[in-house]
Amino acid sequence: MLVFGHAGITLGAVTLINGLVTGVVSKRGEAYRLSEPDNNTHGKSFLAGLSSWFTRLGKRLDLRILLVGSLLPDIIDKPLGHIFFREYLSGGRTFAHTLLFTVLIALGGLFLRYRTGKTWLLVLSLGSFVHLILDEMWLSEWRTTLLWPFYGLEFPKADITDWPGNLWNALLHEPAVYIPEIIGGVVIIIFLWVLIRNSRLMNFLKHGHLN
Repeated sequence: MLVFGHAGITLGAVTLINGLVTGVVSKRGEAYRLSEPDNNTHGKSFLAGLSSWFTRLGKRLDLRILLVGSLLPDIIDKPLGHIFFREYLSGGRTFAHTLLFTVLIALGGLFLRYRTGKTWLLVLSLGSFVHLILDEMWLSEWRTTLLWPFYGLEFPKADITDWPGNLWNALLHEPAVYIPEIIGGVVIIIFLWVLIRNSRLMNFLKHGHLN
């Protein structure tokens, strides 16, 4: 899974879960009033409902941090395994794709929240955790990485010869790669539409919230 898949699906999944937990589904009237739709037509009510889901999540979390967290394991591991330590690691799923990495971030986030009340590190760990789920790190071929260092200190090695070309080929021809990218891209487009429609784009870029 690539950039749009991870970022978009993470944003969509967390938005959906937050919406269900906070009762958006069972309180449709209240949810739509939050978004102030132009009229009561079905189409605009549906779009207003989507807007309210993002709005509710954006009031609770810094969505910029969530998006960064959704990409964080790749941001760290891809340069390490493909460029800087190519001969030793030879792969794009190493330290930051371990459960230990995410747990350490979460523990740091709990400490930070206890001392300062800030939650950004917890949000970062949430994004990183969803990344591991989307990468299916529990599967047998990646389980040693997920549970590192319990299976040893070495990471599974992969053939990264011409990895940009292989990645491009997979994006064009493998449904397991391009379908998540399409889904994630649609979520990102809808999210941008919500920001622009409600004149919150600059507020999001500056503060990460949708207040």
